[in-house]
Amino acid sequence: MIIRSPDEPSYSEISRYLAEFWRTLKVELPSTTWILWRLLRKLQKCHNVPIQEKMAYVAVAVTDALYEVFVGNRLRAATFRLFPQLLMTLLIQVHHSIGLTMSDVAIPSGLYTEQEVSSAVTPLCFAIQATKTLLLRTQCKQEFHIMEKNKGWTLLAGKDCHLQGISLLANALLERNHLLACKVMYLLVPLLNRGNDKHKLTSAAFFVELLQSPVSRRLPSIYSVARLKDWLRHENNLFKIAALKGLYYLIRHQEMREDIESLLSCILDLLCDTDEKIVLLAIQILLQHVRTMDSPTLTAMMRTLFSLFGDVRPDVHRFSVTLFGASIKSVKHTDKKSVENQVLDSLVPLLLYTQDENDAVAEESRRVLTTCAQFLKWKLPQAVYRKGPWYINPDEVGTISKFFGNKCKGKVNILAQTLMFSKNAKLPIRRAAVLLVGLFAKYMDHHEVGMKGTDWIQDDLRNLLNDPEPSLRIIASQALHRVQKVGTNPDAEQTVFGWRKLLCHFPI
Repeated sequence: MIIRSPDEPSYSEISRYLAEFWRTLKVELPSTTWILWRLLRKLQKCHNVPIQEKMAYVAVAVTDALYEVFVGNRLRAATFRLFPQLLMTLLIQVHHSIGLTMSDVAIPSGLYTEQEVSSAVTPLCFAIQATKTLLLRTQCKQEFHIMEKNKGWTLLAGKDCHLQGISLLANALLERNHLLACKVMYLLVPLLNRGNDKHKLTSAAFFVELLQSPVSRRLPSIYSVARLKDWLRHENNLFKIAALKGLYYLIRHQEMREDIESLLSCILDLLCDTDEKIVLLAIQILLQHVRTMDSPTLTAMMRTLFSLFGDVRPDVHRFSVTLFGASIKSVKHTDKKSVENQVLDSLVPLLLYTQDENDAVAEESRRVLTTCAQFLKWKLPQAVYRKGPWYINPDEVGTISKFFGNKCKGKVNILAQTLMFSKNAKLPIRRAAVLLVGLFAKYMDHHEVGMKGTDWIQDDLRNLLNDPEPSLRIIASQALHRVQKVGTNPDAEQTVFGWRKLLCHFPI
């Protein structure tokens, strides 16, 4: 604590003297590492305590001192030697400093007056400038450039994107200075469970990116897969995301696949998570393991994926369809019968989602619909693959309806499933569903019509006659007319087919 009288120099003058002192510091070579280490330990101690209401003044003062040391470049050898520790400690300080002003720092009373500190000066400024200078002084100029080019410093300083900045810097270091990155990885192993959540999250985000290195296969399982397993069960989603990224990187190491496969049930549960990042990362991992899954796991996963068709998150929808298709391809010949019903149930949703307004979802739905057809040993009509709204070319929908009418049993169930999509939030899907209902209705078996009737279909279609969208009202009206016709008159095509079948029994 500094107590000064009116005759003593102001705080700003003292700061200038201290800055000059750190920049021009000259010591014997053996002592340089010790001095830098002492500064480093001072800052690390601030991070090893629970988050306080105010940041310790020592943390800001030491960060500033480190910056001045790096600028002066008098302790260059020690800076290189302690680079991994310095980098991670400063990044953790950045995380602690986000959103703080100097009024959030526990500055000793009497140290300076309020007028002597600019409102533009923040703890974050000190931490960012120290980190930048460390990279430049240790010849990490390419890494610095990557951060600058990709707005990494802005990401690093953001409350919601800090970990993205950490990942960017870790990847830059891994790409440009692999040896140094590996040193940081080994340093992080004992640090991952230390300090508060900000300390752990920054360390975890950096660590998992370094697992892309081939060197990570040398880490004992307790420090890699086992630790990631713990994070998968963490209540904080950011740890779950870090765990999934780490597991995805480790899959490429063949010797680690078996350990990761033991976590598949836990990863499968994450498909139902509300966090989009978690679901997408889980899908990416499962895509890598789908070929080696046993039949019960594969079947359970397909059920979960089916529930994600039509998810409001377009990427979740698309990649769940992708994984569903990969699952079908992975079914062993002896297990095909057990998943056949799931494949049949997926036909209508996939067919309708070929009309999705999102082109990527529509294209993936076509591709996986083809996979389903191959599984069932069907050849889909070319009309399925033509792009563009169905209502423009209803004849093509008629061709599709005829194909499925001839191939599928339980046509009432197909109509019921299709009608559910008439309530879909997306207009193109509602329109496609109503059009399909109208054109497919004539393929209902007479027995089914007699048992179930068509009133339930007509009721749903009548409700759509008041829809605010004109195109949907017109299609619903046409569909209603076709369904009413089926309910009152047997379809001519089915009648002719019946007569032909009967005549086959008479001798010529």
